[in-house]
Amino acid sequence: MYIVYKFVIKFFDETSQIRISQAGWIALLLIPVLGLCTIRHLKMLAPLALMANIVYVAAVVIVINYLVANLKPTSTVNAFGNVTDLPLFFGKTSRAYNWDFSNNSNYRNSNLRLRGNSRRFAY
Repeated sequence: MYIVYKFVIKFFDETSQIRISQAGWIALLLIPVLGLCTIRHLKMLAPLALMANIVYVAAVVIVINYLVANLKPTSTVNAFGNVTDLPLFFGKTSRAYNWDFSNNSNYRNSNLRLRGNSRRFAY
C-alpha cells in the first residue's frame, strides 16, 4: 500500500494542483483496500485476478517490444567489453538487486527475528 501511496502522491504533485494531506491520501486509498478485504468468497476475486494477469501480460509484451524494437546490427556491437569496466558492471548489478531492500527498514537484519524453531522470519 505504501508504494501505491507514494506513486499516487508523486503523480498528483507533478500533474495537477490537487493538494491533500498525507492522512487524506491514506484515507482515500484505504477505501478500496477495505472493500477488497470484505470479500468473503475467494471465487469473487477470480475476475479481478484475471484482469490483473491480462494487464501484467500486456505490460510484459510492451516492455519486450520496446527492448527489441531498435536493436543495432550485431556486426556494429562489440562482442566483449573492457576489463576496466567490470567494477562498474558489478556495482550497477548489485545496486539493482539491493534497491528494494536497502530503502525499506522492514528488511534490515536488525529487525528480523526467528519464531521458535521455524526458519520463517517475522517482521
